Amino acid sequence: MENLPAFLLARITEDESAARAAVRVIDSRETAGWYWSGAGDAVFLDGTSVPVACGPWKQLMDQASARHIVRNDPERVLAECDAKRRILSAHRSAQDAVTATAGDDPTPSEPLGAVEALGLVLRFMAVPYADHPEYNPEWMP
Repeated sequence: MENLPAFLLARITEDESAARAAVRVIDSRETAGWYWSGAGDAVFLDGTSVPVACGPWKQLMDQASARHIVRNDPERVLAECDAKRRILSAHRSAQDAVTATAGDDPTPSEPLGAVEALGLVLRFMAVPYADHPEYNPEWMP
């Protein structure tokens, strides 16, 4: 599992880059939020008439697809990336605590329990990337 944090950090960085690339600058301000039009024909950048996604030619956009796209706008993806980085940081801190107390206490139960719990969280975080060529099947929870 030693490479799992690095694997996750690389995937988080890729997700973050994709989200940042989807942010647009409109009138010198960044626009990351998206909304579904009332007419049902497209998803637009907040505060603009710039379409992000449209339905099939001369047809309404599928509502479920539009809602899914809106829920996964760049702002939300960036917030999720930040949360995932914080989880990785908590895991590293717990590992450091185990290392720091290893000489003092032969069974550092609290930090060790945190490392094990957060390690399981990292395994679950990696599941959406299971089809990535660098994913190790041994990480499956």
